[in-house]
Amino acid sequence: SAAIDQGVNAGVTTDIDGETRPSGAGYDLGADEYVAAPINMNLSRYTLASGGGRSSGSSMTVNGVIGQPGVAGQTGGSSLTLRAGFWAGPAANVSNVPNTTLGNLVWQDTNANGIQDAGEPGVAGVLAKLLDANGNQVGSSTTTDSGGLYSFTVPVGAQYRLFVALPDGYAFSAQDWGSDDAKDSDVSPTSSQTALFWAVDGLADTSLDAGMYRTTNASSEQVNSSQGGDLWSPDGAAQASFPPGAVDGLTNIVFLQLGGGTTGTAVPAQTASQTTALVYKLEATTVNGTPVTSFNAPFTLTVNYADSDWQAVGITDEATLNLAYWDETSSAWTPLLPCAGCSLDTAVNQLVALYDKPATFALVGKGEYTIYLPVVESQ
Repeated sequence: SAAIDQGVNAGVTTDIDGETRPSGAGYDLGADEYVAAPINMNLSRYTLASGGGRSSGSSMTVNGVIGQPGVAGQTGGSSLTLRAGFWAGPAANVSNVPNTTLGNLVWQDTNANGIQDAGEPGVAGVLAKLLDANGNQVGSSTTTDSGGLYSFTVPVGAQYRLFVALPDGYAFSAQDWGSDDAKDSDVSPTSSQTALFWAVDGLADTSLDAGMYRTTNASSEQVNSSQGGDLWSPDGAAQASFPPGAVDGLTNIVFLQLGGGTTGTAVPAQTASQTTALVYKLEATTVNGTPVTSFNAPFTLTVNYADSDWQAVGITDEATLNLAYWDETSSAWTPLLPCAGCSLDTAVNQLVALYDKPATFALVGKGEYTIYLPVVESQ
């Protein structure tokens, strides 16, 4: 969020980008900036009470390191802290602190990619509340409106976290995925909270969003290059296992459940017509949201099926079952078996195949389907 990058980052040796801070040059004001001295601060939006030593509408020059008490130019013994466009002294010495607005969207991440895509709707009735730096609730909670929108009005100069209550049947999308902060999800899937951020005067932050997807339709997992990782389909019947080195860096893998099968649908095959069952789609994106088109090494796709899965769609011979991927170029299901490391075990109802690209997959087999022809009466 934009507000996260604001404010003094005192007491640490690196800035928000992990780079070494300037030694002895002053405190960081934002992501990368710092100031040594002097700096002019306009106090026109504040009224100083006792001990402030300045009247409303005046400005002052601070000669020294920002944020340290007793710097030259201060009066009344109060310290000043610069927060990227506003200042606040001790609470006892400042009145009429302005407010700012925080928000604003909880949305249904239909494809579970962690990015707000066109047409993805808001989620209504979701509980949201603000917490302070100690985890205590600030003010009243709120719920999202019919479009998934929410907002809070809070005093500036304080740090907050956003908490979003996850509705039943949903899971949070990956946090901070993609390169556009206005379109990502800021809530951690493990804590249901955002990172700590500053409320900044004159900077309404409407980028505090939360993406969530229905667990009956999708599942997602972050896989890293050093360890690899595993991901189960929403119905628990299929597993994708990625070995170390299969991806570059951290990669978000999404398993989409497209259906239990399409009864009576004939699809191209090498020797016979086949029908499809247990259709899934596997997608992958890099940390900046770029789609992955291929992996460095094949992943293992394991499907544990029930007899009813293939019987219900008209497949007549279990021995003909195969895992196939949809070839976009030829518009055809392409069987993966036979292949090295692949297998069909009808005793335990399991198919195993290896593939090196994100794709749509299905359980296929030889089936029967009916072709209806029009009846033409002879004259």
